[in-house]
This record gives sequence, C-alpha cells and structure tokens, in this order.
Amino acid sequence: MSRPVIPRLVGLGIRTFVTLEGFVCGPGSGQPSLDGRPRCFFVIHNKNHVTIFRDIERKLTALGVSVFFVSIGGHRHAQQAISAARVAGLEPIDVAQMGRAACAGDVICVGNDWGPKRLLHWLARVQKRGVPLIGIVEGARFSLPGLYKRVDILLCWGPSGLEIGARSAEIVGSPVIEHARQRLQKKHDRPRVLINYKFSGTEEDKGFAWGAAAIEAARIIDPDFVISAHPSSRGVPADVQVSAEPFLQLLGNSTIVITKASTVIYEALAAGVSVLYFPHGDEKNAEFGDPLGAFAVANGRQELIQRAKDYARQPMFMEREARAFLDRHVSVEPDRPANDRIVAALIAVMKRPEPVAYL
Repeated sequence: MSRPVIPRLVGLGIRTFVTLEGFVCGPGSGQPSLDGRPRCFFVIHNKNHVTIFRDIERKLTALGVSVFFVSIGGHRHAQQAISAARVAGLEPIDVAQMGRAACAGDVICVGNDWGPKRLLHWLARVQKRGVPLIGIVEGARFSLPGLYKRVDILLCWGPSGLEIGARSAEIVGSPVIEHARQRLQKKHDRPRVLINYKFSGTEEDKGFAWGAAAIEAARIIDPDFVISAHPSSRGVPADVQVSAEPFLQLLGNSTIVITKASTVIYEALAAGVSVLYFPHGDEKNAEFGDPLGAFAVANGRQELIQRAKDYARQPMFMEREARAFLDRHVSVEPDRPANDRIVAALIAVMKRPEPVAYL
C-alpha cells in the first residue's frame, strides 16, 4: 500500500503562506520544517481569535518563527475567521493540513480547546506526536468546567487562572484588558449609560426580556443611553438604535455599563467605568460571582431597577475595589506588555528539548 501524499507547508516572506503538494511521509508522522525554522500554528475559531493572535503572530515572525493561522472548515464561524485573517494579510490553512503536518518541535496555540469535534480529533493526533498544545485565554469565565483541560500549558491572565485545574499554567496578562486600561477616562458632566447587548443563536428569546429590562434601567440614569450589540447578537429590541461606533470608544464616553457576563466587565473596570452586572436567569457567573465590591450585581429586573436608582442618586466608581478585582484576575507588568510575555512563553516552549509528554 502506497504512503499518502501530504501537503507541505512552507512560509514565504513575512505574512503570506502557501501549501505545496508532493511531500511524502508515513501516516501520522508529521512533516518537519524544510528550512529548520520553528513553526507555530494558531487555531482561529472566530474573528476574535484573529484579533487576539494577530500581534503575537507579528512578533513571532520578526523572531524568525514560521506562523500559520488555522481555520476549522465546517465550523459555524469559520468563514468569519477566514475573512478576518485575510483582512490581516494572512491566508489560513485548514485544521486537517495542520494535523497532518505538525510534529515535535512545533507549537499549536488555541483560544478554545473544547470543540468542535473535528478540531479535537486533530489535536489529539498531534499531541500523540509530542506537539505541545498551548491555551491562550480567549475571554471571561475561563474557570467554567470543561475549559482548558486538553492543553498542555495554559497562558492565563492572572492569579485566578492558576486555580482552574489546567495541567500547567503561566501568568501572562491580557492584551485586551491592558488596552482598555491605557485609555484615559473622559470627564462627564452627568451619568452616561452604555448597554452591552450580547445574545446570539439559541439565546435570542432571553435577549428580548434582558434587553427590555436593561433599557428600562438605563432610562432611569440616562435618557440618552447607548446600546452596543455584539456582531453575532440576535433579538435586539426593534425600537432602539444600536451604535456602530467602536466599543472602546463607546466605553470611553460612558460612566456605567449594563452587561451580562462578558470580558466587557474587565474592560470597563480597567477604563474606570462602573459596571452594573445583570446576569440572565441561568447564566453561569464564574469569576463574576464574587465581585469583591468592584461592581453592582442585579439578579432580576426589580434588583436592576433599584441598582439603577441607587446609581442615579449617587454615581461613583469603586476604584480601590476595582483594582483588587483586576489584580486577582488580570496581571499587569508596566514594563512587559502581555503580548511580549506571551511571545516569551511560546519561544521558551519551542526551545525545550523534552517532548511534551513530560508535562
């Protein structure tokens, strides 16, 4: 029986990649780099992953690493991820190509290690070859059960990330939260409300009730409230206008944000914006279940209305408590940006002579 012909991955220039057919290797053996350069594969489930990984890719490429963005054909957000990568100047390869090519000496990075099944199939195969699987926390609620249990090393945001049960973990901070923290909060002559609306897919029905309650509360504080909706959101109330301005710009124009569980809570606190956390009925709170006094929590419409009235009477930002919450969950080193820390961690893994099985 003849051995299969596997696509050979070759990096051309800095940010353009192609596949060349005709490389022959045994099943499951992987394909070492032709030029001897280390390789790093970033699996992109969605547009957000492209945003998270893009600057890391640039830094690794500048250090001589061949970098590939990997899409998951058939995944519901695959085309969104591919389009975002192409806008960034990158042509993704498919996860099957990565699965056949990756071998010991390479590194695979994921923001999500719990699905879909097609990705998990290929990750299991490459891990058997000694390829280290590195998790890079993609967003909030990283401590929920089942997350980051397959990765060999988790690059987490802060001290709380060391407690979630990953095989091995290293604190690197969050470039997203750092970016929000660096923005100067504007002075406002009165309270300004931003509603962060994020309900998609099967959550659409929940979104109607949540949105109506959030709008009712917002009007108590600020009749000119603004709504920002996640691109994948469904069920936004038809009688309100959703702002198209960049989210961080809207956040900078606000004094308080009403939101369900989201990375937005971190971004708001980092930017000096108060948070009114309004979880929907069966939402899993994760780290937001213990706010440490950093933000108000409203469990239900009546509580939300009361919290809105409290803020309208006495607008304030709990600065000391916000700092404590952020310090618990997000590490910041002023002289070492998070992306530099992530790159240093990845380079260190690439230089390890031991197979990943030692972890």
